[in-house]
Amino acid sequence: MLKYHFSLLLVLVTFSLHSQCPTGDVFLSTQAEVDSFAATYPTCQMIMGNLKIGPDEESADIVNLNGLANLNTVTGFLLVENNSALTGIGWLSSLTTVGEGLLILNNPALNSLIPLTRLTSLGGSLRVNHNGSLPNLLGLTGVTEVPGDLNVDGNASMMFLLGLNAITSVSGEVQISQNPALGSLTVLDNHASI
Repeated sequence: MLKYHFSLLLVLVTFSLHSQCPTGDVFLSTQAEVDSFAATYPTCQMIMGNLKIGPDEESADIVNLNGLANLNTVTGFLLVENNSALTGIGWLSSLTTVGEGLLILNNPALNSLIPLTRLTSLGGSLRVNHNGSLPNLLGLTGVTEVPGDLNVDGNASMMFLLGLNAITSVSGEVQISQNPALGSLTVLDNHASI
């Protein structure tokens, strides 16, 4: 009888742990959806699928990512896109693993990636495109391998590629273009394999 109760308790604990996060892909296209996610899943640490933060077309609705502070793993893609009023991603500071690509696209007010310093495992491409206020890539210093493409394009204020200095290999294509303030590519000199 004791063995039965222990097994039932184990099943309930396992169910409880998994029920703290949604299943499948998560799309947060408004600030209300970000806030609702935080209220519904306050202790969620893992998204078992893709996470998209931002609408399909540019919008100033999302201004913060409060409520995503416990998130440490996204098993699919992490896409932060089309958020014209989002200046920082500080609430993603616990993120350590992205199973597929990290795509930070078209966030014109975004001015720092520094909160991503815990990110050490990336399973696909890295794209940082059309983020007009982003001066560098500091925050990506924990990423040592890019198993897909590396693309840094159309970032008007990008002065330095600092943050890419820890990368030792890129398995796909490397494209760094249309970053008019960029002064040098020397941070890429020590990469072992591209």
